[in-house]
Amino acid sequence: MKPVRFEGHDVVLGAPKGWDVEKEGECGGLPIMREGGACISCWKLDDKERAAIAAGAHVYLAVISGETQPAVWLSVGRSAVRGGDDAEKTFKD
Repeated sequence: MKPVRFEGHDVVLGAPKGWDVEKEGECGGLPIMREGGACISCWKLDDKERAAIAAGAHVYLAVISGETQPAVWLSVGRSAVRGGDDAEKTFKD
């Protein structure tokens, strides 16, 4: 998956302060939109990834933040806003 620019993104985040390229590897820019206390990014899947998901593969999320993880959500569709037109509105699964 690759992060992509999308309608509404208002900033491109760089590597976090103290990021060690030698130890952690390259950290590319991440276009985000700030909306309702959330930082939203958009990711494009290549054909191989789409086929894997269609065949039942899972999607994993890693947030490099230390010992804990902030609340996150994932959606599929055209909307960048949680609960948008084609985003799932139920987060209990």
